[in-house]
Amino acid sequence: MTQSLPIPRLDARALDAGAASELAALRRGVEEAGFLVLHATAIPRTQVEALIAAYRDFFTRPEAEKRAVDMARTGSNRGWGAPRSERVDPAANPDYKEVFDCGYELPPDDPWRARGLSVYADNLWPEGLPAFRATVERYQRDALAVSLRLLRAIAQALGADPEYFADKFTRPMALLRANYYPPRPEGAGARDFGIGAHTDYGCVTLLATDVKRGPVMGWRCRTRACAGQGRSARDRAGRAETRPVSDRAQR
Repeated sequence: MTQSLPIPRLDARALDAGAASELAALRRGVEEAGFLVLHATAIPRTQVEALIAAYRDFFTRPEAEKRAVDMARTGSNRGWGAPRSERVDPAANPDYKEVFDCGYELPPDDPWRARGLSVYADNLWPEGLPAFRATVERYQRDALAVSLRLLRAIAQALGADPEYFADKFTRPMALLRANYYPPRPEGAGARDFGIGAHTDYGCVTLLATDVKRGPVMGWRCRTRACAGQGRSARDRAGRAETRPVSDRAQR
């Protein structure tokens, strides 16, 4: 059975101002749906479109160019991931998507660099795309700022000190991932997906959508309120960015 699931649509400016009605809606979204639609963030739509255009340019490059930054040889989520290189749902076949990952880099003088942790590995950047790195790094920086402001609002909505999360994210293991979904392969069956069913392992996930590739984005989610049932949620692409509340935040 599939049911419609209302997703709170929140104004980032009102959350920053501590508006009681907006914080109450945020709490409902966190505790009930696990998804939020956040609009009026500090990231303009033109910046999102420029980012998506940069990623599209990369993914349409010859495979040999993408292999030069293949994450398979790094042992970390940095660089390009080939089709079928990842399977997020053990019950499904490997995903046929491609990805490009980059993450938070520690400053050169940070003592943690000596630990060699893969979650803080240096990023890989393709050659021959001069604007790619600057475009991606700018969005990564701005999206991280939005995430931290959202966490501040979540703490406030739950009745905690707004700065509760501040000292937990001094070295955020923040990952920026672009997912590219090519046309469904010929002969694909019931266990073949661009990306299979999964939950996110982090704290919050920001989803920006490609408004030029279709008017509607959709997903299916399952909540504790309807265990054993599928619930669908849909929102018009381009109105806002969507934030699933991930595994770690729920704990």
